[in-house]
Amino acid sequence: MSIPNLRLFFAGQAISLVGTWLQSTAQALLVYRVSGGHSEPVAITACCTAIPLILLGPLLGNLTSHIPRRHLVIATQAVELLLAAVLGLLVHAHRATPACVYVLAFLLGCAEAIYFPAVQRLLRDIAGSTHIRSAVGLSAVISNIARFGGPTLAGLLIGSFGISIAFFLNSLSFVAVIVSLLLLREEQKQHVERQEGWSLLKTVKYLSQDVRMLGVFATVGLMNVFGQSCYALIPALEAGDARATGLLLGAAGLGSLTSALCVMPFFQGFRRPGLLLCGALLWMSSALAVTASFDFLPLQLISMWPLGLATTVLFVTTLGLIQTVPPVPTHGPLFGLFGAAFYGSQPVAALGLAYLADRGSISRTMRGSALVEVLGALLLLLLPKWRVWDVRQLAAPEATT
Repeated sequence: MSIPNLRLFFAGQAISLVGTWLQSTAQALLVYRVSGGHSEPVAITACCTAIPLILLGPLLGNLTSHIPRRHLVIATQAVELLLAAVLGLLVHAHRATPACVYVLAFLLGCAEAIYFPAVQRLLRDIAGSTHIRSAVGLSAVISNIARFGGPTLAGLLIGSFGISIAFFLNSLSFVAVIVSLLLLREEQKQHVERQEGWSLLKTVKYLSQDVRMLGVFATVGLMNVFGQSCYALIPALEAGDARATGLLLGAAGLGSLTSALCVMPFFQGFRRPGLLLCGALLWMSSALAVTASFDFLPLQLISMWPLGLATTVLFVTTLGLIQTVPPVPTHGPLFGLFGAAFYGSQPVAALGLAYLADRGSISRTMRGSALVEVLGALLLLLLPKWRVWDVRQLAAPEATT
C-alpha cells in the first residue's frame, strides 16, 4: 500500500465490488420471483453471463498485450455502468422480464470477458513482479470484504426499498472505478509497455507440457463446477427469502474475509500447493454438504462460514500461481482461461444443478455435487508431480516454440 497507484486502484475496486455483489444477489432474487419461484431461470441468467466468458475470454485475453490495460478496464466498466442502470430502470418501471435479464446478462458477460484479463494484468503493471503476490492477497481481502458486505446489504436494502435500488447503486459504484483509473499516475513505464502475446493455441500447448499448471486449472474447475455453482441454488434452498439468502451468502463472504485476513498469512510460506489446494477442496465440500443437509438457518450460517474459508484459499493460491509461475507472455490467454474456468464454468454447472434440483431435491443435488468435488480432489492427489510440487521451484518448464 506504499504504492500510490495501488492505493487508488484498490479504492475504486472496493467500492465497485460491493456494488457487484449487490447486483448479483438482487438479480438472482429478481429472476426467482418473476419466474414464479423456479431455480432454473436463476441459473439460466448466470449462464447467459458465463457463455461469453467461456467462448470469448480465452480468445480476447491477448488484447491485453496490444491495447493499454487501463483503457480496456475503463471501457468495460463504462459499459457495465450502463447495463446496471438499464436493468434498474426496467425493474423500477415493472417491465423486467426473464428475457430482458437474460439479454443484459449476456452483454455483461461480453464486457467481463475483456475486463478480467485486463484488470489482472493491470494489477501486475501497478504492483510489479516484486509485489504481485502480496497484491493478489490484498485483492482477495478487499474482494471478500465486498463479498461479505454486498449480499448482506442487498438483503437489507431489497427488503426495505425494493430490488431496483441494488441495480442503481451498482451503476453508481462503477464511477468510483473509472475515476480511480483516470487518476493513476504514469509510473514504471516498463510495466505497461505493449508486449508480444501468445496465441491461445500456443498457450494451450504450453499448459499441456506442465502437469502442475493443468492441476491448477483442474482445481479451479472443481471449486466452481461442483462447489460455488451451488450458490445459485441458495435462493431456492431458502424458498426465495431475501433475508435468509443475503445472510447465507454474507456468511460465506465473512468466511472468505476471515480466511484472507487470518488464514492465508499462515500459508504464504507453504511449499506444497498441490496438497494445500486438495485439502481446501475437501474442506469446502464438507461444509457444502452440511449446509445442504440441515433445514435450520443458524446451522446453515455456521457451515457457510468455513465454506468461505476454503474458497479464499483456493482462489488466492491458484491466481497467485498463475501470476508467478508461467512466462509473462502467456498471461493474457491464461487469465482468459482462468476467467472461463472460474467465472464461466460456475453458472453453466449451476444450470445443470438447477435442472436436477427442480426435478428432485435441492439438498440431494448439493450433496451429490459435494461428493464429486471430493472424488476430484482425491484423483488429483494420485498424481505424483502434483502431490510433490514444491513452490521453491517456481520456474515452469519453458514451452517449445
